[in-house]
Amino acid sequence: MKVSGDSAERGPSPQQSLGGASGGPQAPTQGILMPGELARVGPSDETRGLRMPPVVRPVDGVLADRIVVDGAQVNQFNPGMGPLHIVYLPRSGERVIEPWQSYNHILHLKNPRNQYLIMRHGESTANHERRWVAAPESCIAQYGLTKLGRLQVSESTVAELKSGILSRDTRVIASDYLRARESAEVARRILGAGEVLTDERLRERSCGEMEGRIFLPDEGAKVIAEVTKADLEDPFSHIFGLESTVQALDRFSALIKELEEAHSQQTFLLVCHGDLLRIGLSAFAKSSPGANSEFGHISNAAIYHLNRFLPGAVPPLSSD
Repeated sequence: MKVSGDSAERGPSPQQSLGGASGGPQAPTQGILMPGELARVGPSDETRGLRMPPVVRPVDGVLADRIVVDGAQVNQFNPGMGPLHIVYLPRSGERVIEPWQSYNHILHLKNPRNQYLIMRHGESTANHERRWVAAPESCIAQYGLTKLGRLQVSESTVAELKSGILSRDTRVIASDYLRARESAEVARRILGAGEVLTDERLRERSCGEMEGRIFLPDEGAKVIAEVTKADLEDPFSHIFGLESTVQALDRFSALIKELEEAHSQQTFLLVCHGDLLRIGLSAFAKSSPGANSEFGHISNAAIYHLNRFLPGAVPPLSSD
């Protein structure tokens, strides 16, 4: 299930109280929550700022006898209910699930059927200009690789080929943005692999108000610090109009789930972008996408072995 637009994450005003705007009971607007169903909601807020749960859906293997909000069992959601941290009580005992976890489609993945490696594209003309771009209107046809970017991808791919992790049997899937497609094609030629496939779910996290802007180093660092702080506080944040980390997690993990269901004993090289790559690491590490900054800066053409980020796996490695 993909998340799109503000309607998936925005709800009533933060000024609403537990009993709703009028203080009294309110008619449910999202239907009844049945046992075994999970509400996808925003994080709790000490000031009781609320988001209505946009959808209710079953979640991989989690069956609840009852759903508890703020200590009280409920059968339906009212617009004024909160705070919306939900405690799920599975039949085997109490369990707490953070709201963002319902957007990670591989949350319960323990032993992947396939190997997944992920690469950030090589240096692009936008990187060289210090321009922030992530809109499909421009990125599908513009902002390809620089000469340095092609060299970076070549060096990273050759290193993984020599290590034996990548081979001609590797299946290469790229974001449909030009810089990722060109990077994937460079890697494919070196590996002698089959045709590059593209998938929109590997696109970069959208830039919102920052789209197309050129930032000097100090100015860019200040904006990144503000975004990082907002994401850490709320993985559903749309600061500066950016795509939320939860939305990016939702689409990336949905792709991995599809690949797991359709293939076995394959090695995939996913070619994407810096922010999306870090959120992909979060998906495998089962950590909050809002905390993706913990993985640090992702260099151009760096390759990470996603399977090694699963809890309990061997220490993660990178070709960076």
